Amino acid sequence: MTLMKGTGMAGCEVVADIFPVSVKWIQGKKTLDDVDIDTAEDAEEFLSKLWSLTGVPMERQKVMIKGKSIKPGVDLSKLPLKSGAVLTLMGTSESLPEAPKERVKFIEDVEDEEQQVALMEGTPPGLLNLGNTCYMNSTLQTLKCVPEFVQAISNSTTVSEGDTQASLVKSARGVFQQLKGSSTVNPSVFLESLRQCYPQFAERGEGGHPMQQDAEECMTNILSTCKHVLQNESAMEVEGREMPNSIQDLFGVHVKSTLVAEEGNESEEKEDDVMKLTCHISAETSHLAMVRLFGFA
Repeated sequence: MTLMKGTGMAGCEVVADIFPVSVKWIQGKKTLDDVDIDTAEDAEEFLSKLWSLTGVPMERQKVMIKGKSIKPGVDLSKLPLKSGAVLTLMGTSESLPEAPKERVKFIEDVEDEEQQVALMEGTPPGLLNLGNTCYMNSTLQTLKCVPEFVQAISNSTTVSEGDTQASLVKSARGVFQQLKGSSTVNPSVFLESLRQCYPQFAERGEGGHPMQQDAEECMTNILSTCKHVLQNESAMEVEGREMPNSIQDLFGVHVKSTLVAEEGNESEEKEDDVMKLTCHISAETSHLAMVRLFGFA
């Protein structure tokens, strides 16, 4: 059907062809018959009509006619369109995500107390800093991430009366137990046991403030104490699996070294179990060519 649409520039009549076409919707598995299309209008008008009929948003639509694509801005009068033509529509009418039912709250818009609760939600409990004790707190948090170690400490039946090393193991067990909760833990009992075993951690600087200490030294001393106290403990089980019963098995390194004489062919091999692998780097050492540990390069 041909309709008169009015007059255009210079009084020329603009004639628009409006005729029905069929639209084969692939995803919808159906054909829409008698869909009017106006070749004088922008293709966006027709695509909007398909949106209302199928629920497929225009940005998801792919409409084809004899290899030609119909999209916003396309001049429909230049396409092979005629009454009864069959167009192909590809696109899903899946609903878009719904808007949140509750207004989104940004952390800057809530009270300080609510901010603290939001920030702490899902965060593991921390340890109070008792005065430059971050070295100890970080060591305890690291050891807590080794379930076999925590289980070994928890299973320890060592009596700590008069034994400073056993007291250290017992206080560690208490800290790990408290860290299973959700509140901040005060590790003052463990700190006192640590200082009794290793007085260097009780050193104070100017003004009587506790001095900063080395976390690696703290870790080494704690593991050494646990190794001594637990070396006679029985084997433990974690989730039905038999685990090592010594700290050496968990953290130790088996080292095999070969000493070769600078002159001659004499050599000497030595094997040892150590708790840490020390790499000696002098001022003249600019790089390490390669280090192989446990078979890894």
